[in-house]
Amino acid sequence: MYKKVLVSIDGSPISYTALRSSLELFPDSMITIFHVTQSAATRGILLQSYVSIEKPIIEIPIVTDMEEDIYNEVSDIFRKAGEIIKKIRMERKKDMRYHLIYKLVRGNAGKEIIKEAAIDYDVIVIGRMSKSSIETLFGSVSSYVVKNAPCSVFVIK
Repeated sequence: MYKKVLVSIDGSPISYTALRSSLELFPDSMITIFHVTQSAATRGILLQSYVSIEKPIIEIPIVTDMEEDIYNEVSDIFRKAGEIIKKIRMERKKDMRYHLIYKLVRGNAGKEIIKEAAIDYDVIVIGRMSKSSIETLFGSVSSYVVKNAPCSVFVIK
């Protein structure tokens, strides 16, 4: 039913829970692990990998033209995602195949998630953090995504 899944990760524990949920709910889907940064130095990257138990692949994208601190942040986020993927694969008794795409873009998180989802995704999976006073005034990324998504949205709490 859901063949193309967009998972937004920002390095928070709830975003990694969203990734875990995506891998469990949509095991035969193409899953895009999507991170938005606000750094002006980021040009954008794309890495595709096919992952299975027989041939584990955990790769960190190599990027040029990125500030070192942003590169370290993004590498840590994608590395942690890779560790989660590896752990889930090892917990499974049968081979679970995932077609994974790691994607990094620059901009406003909510708007970039909606723009990416409009490419032809079946579902967005996003974590919801508890609201701070500023989020109450201006809205959260997950609320924006739910209101504006061109497809189904799973909000993980």
